[in-house]
Amino acid sequence: MQKKEFPKWLQDRITAGTAKVHPHGMFKVRRGVTLRDKLQSVTTLEELEGFANRRKYGAQVEPWTEQEKREILWRKMELQGKRKPR
Repeated sequence: MQKKEFPKWLQDRITAGTAKVHPHGMFKVRRGVTLRDKLQSVTTLEELEGFANRRKYGAQVEPWTEQEKREILWRKMELQGKRKPR
């Protein structure tokens, strides 16, 4: 299996020291942060793509539920200017 490169937004955060890379390909989400909170912190489509497709980059996590997928798509439309922010 070939390793995927991290998206540019994640490479920038690793360089800045605001993101940690674990050798086993996992990441931790702080408790108390909801999916909606996380999505509101996303500011670019590239960053949203990396978050939404986290399994593609090696994270060993459960697939998104249908409700979570709808939330991600809603945020995508907000970033594209097709919907007003909540």
